[in-house]
Amino acid sequence: MEQETLVREEKGFTFADFWYVIRKFWLLIVIVTLGTTAIGAIFTFGIAKPDYKSTSNVIVAVEAQSQGGTETIDYNNSLRVVNTIGDLVDDDVVLEPVAAAYNIEKSVLLKGLKVSVSSTSFMITVSFIDENKNNAQEYCDAIVESLIEVSENNPAIQKLKVTLSKTNPASKAVYNSPNKTLYMAISFAAGLVAGVVAAFVVEVIANKFSSKSDVEDNFPDIAVIGKFYENKELDQRNKKSHRRRAGKLVGNTVRELEPYNTLLSNIYYSNPEKPYKAVLITSNETQDLKTTTIANLAYCAVVNGKKAVLIDFDVRKPTVYRTFRVEKEIGLIDYIGGTAKEEEIIKHSESGVDVITPGLNVVNPAILTQSEKVASLIKSLKEKYDYIFVDTPPVSVCNDALVLSKVVDGVVFNIALTQTKKVAARESIQALKQYGANIIGINLTKYPLHAKNENYYSHYYSEYYNQETEVPAPAAASEEKK
Repeated sequence: MEQETLVREEKGFTFADFWYVIRKFWLLIVIVTLGTTAIGAIFTFGIAKPDYKSTSNVIVAVEAQSQGGTETIDYNNSLRVVNTIGDLVDDDVVLEPVAAAYNIEKSVLLKGLKVSVSSTSFMITVSFIDENKNNAQEYCDAIVESLIEVSENNPAIQKLKVTLSKTNPASKAVYNSPNKTLYMAISFAAGLVAGVVAAFVVEVIANKFSSKSDVEDNFPDIAVIGKFYENKELDQRNKKSHRRRAGKLVGNTVRELEPYNTLLSNIYYSNPEKPYKAVLITSNETQDLKTTTIANLAYCAVVNGKKAVLIDFDVRKPTVYRTFRVEKEIGLIDYIGGTAKEEEIIKHSESGVDVITPGLNVVNPAILTQSEKVASLIKSLKEKYDYIFVDTPPVSVCNDALVLSKVVDGVVFNIALTQTKKVAARESIQALKQYGANIIGINLTKYPLHAKNENYYSHYYSEYYNQETEVPAPAAASEEKK
């Protein structure tokens, strides 16, 4: 089943995927379809009130001029007049006498009255629909009689020599609506569509991580070492700050640094006897806040008095140089090409974090990750720094992270809750394992602040850090930088 899911993910959604979802959630579809059909049946047979229809026909004829003593019908004028008489059916002069005779409101008659005029004959069809069979027949008959009487007593109509004749008394009222067969068919069809839609919604939701326990269930052999909650207030403040727009570094307050302190501590205590110094952070997609995490993790390390350098291996779309406001030129490409020395590619930022940029654009970015000089660079940096953080493109974009995972001490994999697809994450982590990567743990981002079973943490988080205490960078770190 998992292999089939992986294949589907690679090829994208196809018609075969439609049947895959149908087979997978057939029981859900059946339940929704039967439930909707049952609701339709309850409405059709129990709630909807039936009504009945009675019908009567009236023939309209205009007498032509006599020819040789024989009366004939003027067909052309009859077709014209029939529309006029049809418009007269629901007029006050016809309906008010009927309303008075039955002591009902005229609106009741207008609501149940239906009139149709044939364009090819002289016939007017008058129908009346009511919940009561007898009323439907009586009102229909009475309206037709009133129409004939008004026509016979109207001088203008008689001047045209118009004759109205009822073909038959109003028919016995018959069942009209609701159309039970149609209603049930619509209910079944609506239920089937709703069931299929529900199946696809469940499939989409089920294919994305919803909680920490969901991640742990999918990766029982990898620990969750970080959890970054949504902070809409901070996001809004960052948008208003010019400095924040230029980068994504958090402020040096206890509240903002706490998640990074936790992640940094967990990385250290994952192997305290031989702490990880060179750490690569990657993810499956760009939305997982990979670069934001690694930039702030390096900044947090500096605030804690450590020496940290961040290497940006994302040659295709480098952004770290903007975050730390350093020059993009003279970087990895120059070092590997032999035109720059190690000390020349290290840029010192105001934050205290040293940065190594990719340098100018290169036609084949793979030459960076596959060069033997990368391993020697990281080995050399380990002698000078407490932490070497490596930023790479997402695993789904290229294999840079896979190749570089061999030259670092460990890898942290970012997963954005409710956004990262399970299949894609499993595939990326499996690829890292196949390359021999040492996966330190999983870092969760975009964690809902009011997620299930997190009420205590949410309250503690907001109450304990209600004052953003400044945490200045240690003087020792500053002196070392100088």
